[in-house]
Amino acid sequence: MTQSVWSLKDVTLNGRVRPRLTSVSLEIPSGVTAVLGSSGAGKSSLLGVLTDFEQPHAGSVSFRTTGSAASLPLFWSPQDDGLWPHLSVQEHIEYVRPSTPRIDRSVMQWLDLLKLGTLKDSRPELLSQGERCRLAVARTLASEASVVVMDEPLVHVDPLLAHDCWQVIDAHLRQHCSAAIFTTHHPDPVLRYASNVICLQDGAVTFSGSVHALYSEPPTRELAWLLGPCNWFGRAENDAETAVGCLASLTRDAPCGDSNHREWPACVRPADLEVRADALGGFVVEVVAQAATVAELRLRARDSNVYYDVYVSRVAHDIGIGEAVQLALLRKSP
Repeated sequence: MTQSVWSLKDVTLNGRVRPRLTSVSLEIPSGVTAVLGSSGAGKSSLLGVLTDFEQPHAGSVSFRTTGSAASLPLFWSPQDDGLWPHLSVQEHIEYVRPSTPRIDRSVMQWLDLLKLGTLKDSRPELLSQGERCRLAVARTLASEASVVVMDEPLVHVDPLLAHDCWQVIDAHLRQHCSAAIFTTHHPDPVLRYASNVICLQDGAVTFSGSVHALYSEPPTRELAWLLGPCNWFGRAENDAETAVGCLASLTRDAPCGDSNHREWPACVRPADLEVRADALGGFVVEVVAQAATVAELRLRARDSNVYYDVYVSRVAHDIGIGEAVQLALLRKSP
């Protein structure tokens, strides 16, 4: 069994109006863990407790690192970057780089890796927000810490450059870190680079487990959407008698009232659902909106004039406004 890097038991962190964390108990393993939640959910507060920046008002936190005695046990990159205003870009890396580095990479190579070489003499006040983010990441990695904690590390970086930077982060974490934890509002880095995920709402943990479990079998629609669009065929949480899954039961393969609709998983991701043209289908297409990776369709149920929003990876060329369609599940239910 993998030893936990952090163990939290009944941790509470007070706030001015309400607790920022409430009775949080967690075992955070080695590997890469992402923390998800809306603004104000408690993500930064959790990282503050994990890094010993803040002391909980109740409960306990223990930290164990499996890194070598020669390495820095932990490095934290806070939400505001925490850059030092009196140091240049180059001096930030020089300050944290170990006197006897394990990684064969010079200060300038660290900067070039994060596209900061031309800014080496600049101080933080002259940097853009995206440049500050990249410097904070470069400083974190150059510290060679065994465990790294990053609060929304690339939030202000352009998409293509952020993609390249995440590749750098991922390679570093795999080769040189025993554990890492980061917060984000975006599902892509979680799905690509994390193996574990913690979800917070109003300072409380709503989910803790593998990324795969949250993506494939989320317990609620709200949690499902933290990892991107989903078609929710479970019952509405606030009304046990209202089956949102009736959308599935209206297809020809599972007519309304047929027990077959129970075979549909509660959460069906866009890649696992297909909208097929069918003159006898139970829906009529009212709106089609194709985004970069996901298409959203508004369907009207023929027998009730109820509207549903459906998400698929792509829309077939023969499907347009006013077309009769049915839904098809492209994978078997678990």
